[in-house]
Amino acid sequence: MNCVTITKNGKQCSRKGKPDQNNMCKQHYDFSAKTQRTNVKVPEAAESNVPSQDMVKRLNGMAQKLNQLAEEDKMSTYWVDELPSQYRLTMKDVEDIRKGKVVWVFQPQVYEEIDEFDNSDPEELDYFYDFKGDAVIGSGCDTWGLYRPGMLEEMEKVLRKFA
Repeated sequence: MNCVTITKNGKQCSRKGKPDQNNMCKQHYDFSAKTQRTNVKVPEAAESNVPSQDMVKRLNGMAQKLNQLAEEDKMSTYWVDELPSQYRLTMKDVEDIRKGKVVWVFQPQVYEEIDEFDNSDPEELDYFYDFKGDAVIGSGCDTWGLYRPGMLEEMEKVLRKFA
C-alpha cells in the first residue's frame, strides 16, 4: 500500500507505507512521530529545502519564462547550467536520496516543473555520475536543478541576463 501522506504539491506520496506505521512510509512516519512527541513545529531550517505551494507555482512560472527564451533561441535550453552550483544536484545529494532524503528538482531536459525526487525508483539513481561537481545523467551530461531557498531569485537573474 502506498503511503497515505499527501505532499505539499497535493500528490500522494509514492513510497510504500507500512501497517505498523499507520500506513506511512518511514520518512513521513518519522516526521509525524517527531512532531507528535515534541508537540512543536519542526524548525524552519529542517524544512528550508521544501518549497511552499506558492513557491512551487512561482518556480514553475519562472521555468516557463526561461523555456520560452530558449525556444526563441535567446539562451540554451539548459538554463539550469546558468544557476550557481548550489542549485544543481551533486553526487552527495544522490547518495542522500538513496538513503531516503526527498529533494525538489527540475529534471532535464525540459526543466518544465519542479517536483519531488526520491528513491522510489532506485535504478534511476544508478544512472547518475559526477561531471565537474554536478550529478548528471545521459551522454550529454544533463544537469538537474536542485531547489534551495534563493533559487527563484537566481532564476530571475538568469531571465534578466538573457531577456
